[in-house]
Amino acid sequence: MIETPEKTCNRCKLTKALAEFYKHKLTKDGLLGQCKECVGKACKVYHKTHQTERAASRKIYCLAHKTEKAAYDKIYNAEHRTEQATYHRIWMVEHRTEQAVKGKIYRDEHQAEIMAQKRAYHATLHYYLHNRWRAMVHRCMNPKNQDYNRYGGAGIQCLFTFESFFTHVTEDLGFISVEMLVGLDIHRINDGDYCVGGIDFLTHTEHMALHKVMRKTER
Repeated sequence: MIETPEKTCNRCKLTKALAEFYKHKLTKDGLLGQCKECVGKACKVYHKTHQTERAASRKIYCLAHKTEKAAYDKIYNAEHRTEQATYHRIWMVEHRTEQAVKGKIYRDEHQAEIMAQKRAYHATLHYYLHNRWRAMVHRCMNPKNQDYNRYGGAGIQCLFTFESFFTHVTEDLGFISVEMLVGLDIHRINDGDYCVGGIDFLTHTEHMALHKVMRKTER
């Protein structure tokens, strides 16, 4: 019978097979003195008792190596996109109940802050323009929209993504605050599509007057 080489752990004092010890080139036998189980337990204790220091150290490292980390993360995420998506989907299914409970507890405990954040966001130009863009998209693409027949049903398209719409309005047209846009209608130049160079903002009165002139011209 072939005897399996063994070693005694200097922490738990149990004799175990050599496969239960990590390699270490500085020791005589080339193995750590503590078994894998003891090392794992010690690491857990260390991580738990040094959370603050480790978080601070990680933050400093990430700031100092921001460019390299971003490049590495981009490559890694691209190469492991499928595995990450699969893992995330399985994890969410397995932890759905806990996540729902945690979410409810968090919302209940931070209701005031959440509402304050929502109110602050709802006052931003980003939120205001997103609503205007979404209304354009619905008029052109949603047959259930009450104005669809006059827009999408008549062949009018919204060629903007939200990003391109936001950039066009703020940079090209120069509207940089909600106050500058309140009370203004989106006017399609020459009754064309919603696109870069194809829209302007007018007061409701100006908009209606221009439409009357265009109708008379068509007749």
